[in-house]
Amino acid sequence: MAVIREEALTARQQQVLASVVEEHIRTTEPVGSRAVRERYNLQVSTATIRNDMVALERAGYIRQPHTSAGRVPRQKAYRFYVDQMLEQEVPLSREFAWMVGEFRRTRRNVETVLRATTRLLSRLTHQPALAGAPTEPAADITSIRSRPVSSTALRVEYTTSDGRSHELLLRCPQSLTAEQISQFDALLAQRLQGRQTDSVYDMTPVGLQMAVDDLQPMRILVEQLQAQVEASEQPVYVDGATQILQQPEFAEHDKLCPVMATLDEEPLLRRLLRSASQSNDVLVAIGTENKVSALRECSLVAKSYRVAPERVGSIAVVGPMRMPYRQIIAVVRSVAQRVGQLLREDNEPE
Repeated sequence: MAVIREEALTARQQQVLASVVEEHIRTTEPVGSRAVRERYNLQVSTATIRNDMVALERAGYIRQPHTSAGRVPRQKAYRFYVDQMLEQEVPLSREFAWMVGEFRRTRRNVETVLRATTRLLSRLTHQPALAGAPTEPAADITSIRSRPVSSTALRVEYTTSDGRSHELLLRCPQSLTAEQISQFDALLAQRLQGRQTDSVYDMTPVGLQMAVDDLQPMRILVEQLQAQVEASEQPVYVDGATQILQQPEFAEHDKLCPVMATLDEEPLLRRLLRSASQSNDVLVAIGTENKVSALRECSLVAKSYRVAPERVGSIAVVGPMRMPYRQIIAVVRSVAQRVGQLLREDNEPE
């Protein structure tokens, strides 16, 4: 049987693929041809469905954990399912409407709203939930310079177009020469002066290698600079981290620990949410599509919300690739809309 390509999937193969994904999401178990035929009302024989499964397996959409077992979806199947099969909106339940009412009554400030948001998202999806506070209007760096305070430490001072002054202390494990300090100072002026503060994240090792003679100390200093700028950004709120313990995919210690550690690392969570803030629609990152490698066994469903033209935040749900995308996408989209509305109302002048 010939291997099929994405564009060559027949309507029935797409239906079989969607059925395998949905049944595996529902049961967590490998899916057999009989379950597909009986539960999803395919009007063909189980032998025909098995042939389609073999073709889908050869094309990399599904796999057979062991001989005589059913099939389970691969990352490629989830991506096809999300992109091609989820066009209809899911009506949200009365319970959701009631919880949103409760959520609305708790509002007092940004922190209270976002803590309530993560609690609401986690309860509705049974997955860990994240919420990033809205960013402040972007400011340009008007001046920046570094000064040595010891042989291994530099103080970076910079001012921004909103009139604020900032100081950061950077340390290097080795002594810095006058030439290295001069190169670092020139690098800051060249890459950051006159640009927005988030330009610091564009200073990559590859770019540094082309700009300096001795890469290692420059790389250490730039990584510290990026970390300290990131730490001064708006906070990230997390709720329901222990929900991940209920997922069979993370029953093994070596799979669970990286996910739990990531949920405790605010800079990593901020990196996840930053990509969502740049999109107008719901962002679904599946498996290795995630920007944080520790979440390569997970999926992220995220959506931005807007408080003002230049103040954007994001909310998200993290869970196994085997998550009920249809429901979670609908919940995340709806909650993001309501968060934006609440915070805009709270920021309107009385």
